[in-house]
Amino acid sequence: MLKTTFKASCLALTLALAAPAMAQNAATVNGQSISSALVDFIVAEQVKRGQPASPEMRATIRQELINQEVMKQEAVKKRLGQRTRGEIPGSNDEPGDFGQCPS
Repeated sequence: MLKTTFKASCLALTLALAAPAMAQNAATVNGQSISSALVDFIVAEQVKRGQPASPEMRATIRQELINQEVMKQEAVKKRLGQRTRGEIPGSNDEPGDFGQCPS
């Protein structure tokens, strides 16, 4: 019995360590891959919180990750994360000065 448990533990450890090398993509958005491991991780977190795992849950999580990737790519395309304070309308370069609130 102890030998069987040890063998099963070794097999589980081997598979866990090999998983990144064998990882599949859950989706690809404009060349950016979304790993199945990320989907699996989020499913596991939801199960820890009491949600039952289901194909519908997995599909919803996958779709949300796709939506987030599309929004991230659009933000990068529009350079939304690269603006400095001086480029934001209603602001200036003075620390602590947040500009005028719109009336």
